[in-house]
Amino acid sequence: MSSDPFADLADSLAGFASAFREVLKGNQWPAPGSPAAAEAEGEPFAGEWGAFPSRDVLATVLLASASSADHLAAAGSVLRGRNAVFAPYTVTRAAAEAGAMAVYLTDPAIDGRERVRRNVNYRLDAFCEQIRLVGGFQDGDAARMADRNRGRLGDFERAAQRHGFRFRRMDGPRQSAYLDRRLPSAMELVDLAVDRNVPGVGVAYQRHLSSVAHAKLHGLTRFLTPLAGTPPEAARTSINASAATIALELLAGPVCAANLVGGLGWFTGWDMAPVTSPMIVMLETWGRIGGVPYPAASKPA
Repeated sequence: MSSDPFADLADSLAGFASAFREVLKGNQWPAPGSPAAAEAEGEPFAGEWGAFPSRDVLATVLLASASSADHLAAAGSVLRGRNAVFAPYTVTRAAAEAGAMAVYLTDPAIDGRERVRRNVNYRLDAFCEQIRLVGGFQDGDAARMADRNRGRLGDFERAAQRHGFRFRRMDGPRQSAYLDRRLPSAMELVDLAVDRNVPGVGVAYQRHLSSVAHAKLHGLTRFLTPLAGTPPEAARTSINASAATIALELLAGPVCAANLVGGLGWFTGWDMAPVTSPMIVMLETWGRIGGVPYPAASKPA
């Protein structure tokens, strides 16, 4: 048993994030014969939304993977510094959501058409968010940017209809355009990425991480620790968290990233062996300190 569990948590995150980043930097294209290569062969869904919509899936996956690794590295740095209580929850939530997004796109149970649909929905959401972003600015540049994005939405609508997808237009300030079905919420994605066989576990993790990241009172007050020796009428508290609490409540970040490694290896055909050992160390360390069994993470293909 280590005498410095915070250092163990931080070091395991740093080791995993470093190894994962090296794999991402060392690979640019899917391996021949991999699902990613096979689905992009001939680009069957090319059109006004782009010449390489199947290849674009991997680009989105790599961005989400880099984001997940980056936020885990940041969480490790914060834990090592021992000078923040709330911040680890915020960055780990981002790591979990980015990892869950990539897990969703690399799902082995779907075909290339469904993978393109899911990725196009992320692109449509991005256009709609950019339109909302500039909506409050009253100048020509903002109006032109909004018009360009609306034009791209029209391109996507025509391409979707040509390929037999049902296009739903942007509706008001909240609902983005989408194909066939809306994008799942971050909570739904984390639930699937943590453990699709036990629904609700990922929901609880994402909800708790969000309660702290969004400064909800029920999330923040959980860190208030009564100080011993003070009378009830003068109750004093400190803000604190133990390593065991951190490991248990932030476990969704490492688990989503580990399951991402499995999906990415299957989808691209890349050799994920360099990240296997750091991944196992990370999961074993967090499970041990958090007092839970070794998490069931996907093994790299």
